[in-house]
Amino acid sequence: MRCPNCGMDIVIATHLCPHCGYEHDFDGAIEKRRDIPEPWELTPGRAWKRRQRRERAASVWAENRAGREKVPEREFAVRESSARRSGSGGALMHVLCLVSFGIMALLLFGSALLLYTGIYYDAIGAGSAEYIYYQLPELRDLDQLLCIGLGISGLFALAAAGKLLKKDPAAARSFYVAAALFAGVSLVYDFLIMVEFGATDQFGGTLSGLIAFAIYVGIVALHFRLNRRLYGG
Repeated sequence: MRCPNCGMDIVIATHLCPHCGYEHDFDGAIEKRRDIPEPWELTPGRAWKRRQRRERAASVWAENRAGREKVPEREFAVRESSARRSGSGGALMHVLCLVSFGIMALLLFGSALLLYTGIYYDAIGAGSAEYIYYQLPELRDLDQLLCIGLGISGLFALAAAGKLLKKDPAAARSFYVAAALFAGVSLVYDFLIMVEFGATDQFGGTLSGLIAFAIYVGIVALHFRLNRRLYGG
C-alpha cells in the first residue's frame, strides 16, 4: 500500500508510515501494487534483465556454498590424519596389553601353584609348608582360599588375552573381572591374616602394590575407551 501523505510504499502492516510518520487507517488488508508487473506482463528486454539478475545471484550463491564446503573438507582431512596417528598408537597399545594380559595370567597361575605346593614358603626362607601349617593351622585354609582366588583370576586374565588377540570387545570385561578378583582376594587374605595373626606389615605392602596395579588397570581402561573402533565398539 501507499502512504496517503508522502506517497511512499509501505511494505509492512502498520498504522504509521515508516517514511513520514503519518498515521493512517489500516484495516488489515494490503492492496496489491499495480506498478509491479506479473512475469507474463514483462517485455522481452525486462525479462532478459530479470533472468540475468537471477543467474548472477545463483552464481554468487554457488560460489559462497563452495567456499563453505571447503572448510569441512579441511576439517575432515585433519580428523583423518589425527585418526591415523591415534590408530598407530592404538595398535601399539593393543600389543602391549596383549603381552601384559599373558604375563598377568602366568603370574597368577604361578603364584597359585607355588602357594599350593608349599614352594612359596621355601622360596622366601620361612621354612617348609608342613612346619608352618603345623604351627599355624588356620593359615592353611587362608592359603587355599587365596589359591582358588588367584586361579580364577588367572583364568579370566587368560580369557581376556585370548579375546584381545581376536580383537573381541568382551576382552575388556574379562580383564576387569580378573583385576577385581585379584584385588579383592588379596585384600581379604591380608585382612584375615592381620586379624588372625596381627601381621600388619604385610597388609601395608599389599595395599601399596594394589595402588600400582590400579594405575595399570586405569591405563588399560583408557586404551579401551579411546580405541573402541579397534575392537568393533
